[in-house]
Amino acid sequence: MHSLLMIMMAFLLTTGTLLEARGWKRDKSKSHEQVEQAKNGAAEARGYSAQMEKKLNGENNHHTRRMAKIDRVEELAREQENSRLMKKAQKMRAMEELHHANAMKRLQMEE
Repeated sequence: MHSLLMIMMAFLLTTGTLLEARGWKRDKSKSHEQVEQAKNGAAEARGYSAQMEKKLNGENNHHTRRMAKIDRVEELAREQENSRLMKKAQKMRAMEELHHANAMKRLQMEE
């Protein structure tokens, strides 16, 4: 469920819908500095520094990519009816979820 949410968020970011909702729409009238200031202000409003927000987003993006790869392995295992591969995919998923949880704890302790 978590990976689906992250994929949906990534899709919304690429389409620009979420950027517009947060007031970060990149139009020609705003300079790059103004857009960055808007992003930094939003991050600080959530209680994070801009640098910490970047680290958290990086970890979430990395986690989303890993989970998508694991999802693909599971899909292939189902198609091929390969129980051995399915077990490996489930083990990889559990390891990734543990890794992500530990990484998020570590990053939040850095605050």
